[in-house]
Amino acid sequence: MEYDARVAELRVAEASLARARAARRAAAIVVAESRIEAPFAGIVQARHADEGAQLQPGAPVLRLVETDRVEAHVGVPETFAAALTAGGRYPLYWNGRAVDGALSAVLPEVDPETRTVTAVFDLGAADVPLGAVVELAAEREVAEDGFWLPLTALTESERGLWGVLVVNRSSVLERRVVEVLHAEADRAYVRGTLQDGDWVVRTGVQRLVPGQQVAAAAAG
Repeated sequence: MEYDARVAELRVAEASLARARAARRAAAIVVAESRIEAPFAGIVQARHADEGAQLQPGAPVLRLVETDRVEAHVGVPETFAAALTAGGRYPLYWNGRAVDGALSAVLPEVDPETRTVTAVFDLGAADVPLGAVVELAAEREVAEDGFWLPLTALTESERGLWGVLVVNRSSVLERRVVEVLHAEADRAYVRGTLQDGDWVVRTGVQRLVPGQQVAAAAAG
């Protein structure tokens, strides 16, 4: 009799233990479903929902910014993106200071307004503030006939083209239309209706008009 009672007590204890373990597993699931862990160390930059709010699936809750690793997202022309090499290192500039960046990826989406794609550069632990604007400095060779002109020689025209003033053989100004293939800080590489030997007005174009008679000034 006593043995049977002890067996019954053991079975009751085992059942209670099983229920307790099941309750623990259920509680662990609830905790896991209510906790979100970021895959990186960072800070909360924006909070999109308050505690207790009901959200739709896929709705953002927080915006996290990684602090251990800084990335720069740079818009580059589609044609130029093809020349970038994954893993390659490129100079970027922030506030005039050079920052070394390794190309992580080129996102496969074209901005419909700027017609550029986003190149992502890993800046490592560079001391660049979050949200800062950086510039990518890179060069590529283009097999295209054209001319280098100072930016001061260009005037805006229609359909994205530009105009320049040329002095013809009769010392009369003519307007020629060109397309800018590449622009730098103070000059642009253009192609269009220019010919080798043309005299292009470099500065002061806003004070001149086509058909105006001019005289070349002596150098110096």
